[in-house]
Amino acid sequence: MSPMLQLILVCLVTFVGAVAMGAIPFIRSAQGFMSRLEDMTGLAAGFLIGAAMLVAIPEGIEMLTHATEHELPGQEVEFFAVGIALMLGFVFMMVLEAFGFGHDIHEEHHDHAVDHGHEHINHPSKSVMPAIIGLTVHAFIDGMVIGASMAEGSAALTFTMVLVIMMHKFPAAFSVSAFSLHERHDRNRSKIDLLIFSAATPIAIILFWNLFAQVSAVGRGLAVLFSAGTFLYIATVDVLPAMHVTSKARRVASFVLAGVVVVFLITLAAHSVLDLH
Repeated sequence: MSPMLQLILVCLVTFVGAVAMGAIPFIRSAQGFMSRLEDMTGLAAGFLIGAAMLVAIPEGIEMLTHATEHELPGQEVEFFAVGIALMLGFVFMMVLEAFGFGHDIHEEHHDHAVDHGHEHINHPSKSVMPAIIGLTVHAFIDGMVIGASMAEGSAALTFTMVLVIMMHKFPAAFSVSAFSLHERHDRNRSKIDLLIFSAATPIAIILFWNLFAQVSAVGRGLAVLFSAGTFLYIATVDVLPAMHVTSKARRVASFVLAGVVVVFLITLAAHSVLDLH
């Protein structure tokens, strides 16, 4: 498959998948699905943890190592940069959250969709735009890691990242629509919110694929490590609230572990079948 055809296919998958999941609240009541979102969130968090620790971090370090061997011969990998990139990704997400541009409207909206009297931190009472902007930024970061993996030419990394990111985008896309419909009371504006969210990742894939094709493997490796830091933050924030509730902790933990195991198996399969290095 040519790189351009692969790019088009990946962009279509990320866009159509998000739109399809986000369309559910428009065609039927969201309340029945809300009860399952916590389970889906735990599973998605497991995917992100597995993607960060089993895929993104090892691949990012490998990119840096290859760069020093081929682009910067005679120099050693500055592994301190690995920690810096991871930390920056984690802190970047935390800062966004602190200013109200959170990614977690689907988590905080569980009870809100059922019990309208429940109050939440960073809940945008007058406008959903901070949430949509925040989710769009997160979707751009998803596109960045996919774009970097495609520019690197790693089929295993690309396949695993697309699959994992889509599994996390499914509950997020559903929640964007459910949340927007509840807050806006305007189906047309809510559809625009969904389209903005759905288009963010494929647009970012195209932009970063072109960008990273022009930069060194060092830059691509650091971008993947930065993304791993954001994955760890999102996964941690997604599941921590439930882990502090005795009645939910074991169930959520089981879904997180299931997600990690699935990524582990996918990673093994991807490296044995698809890895082109």
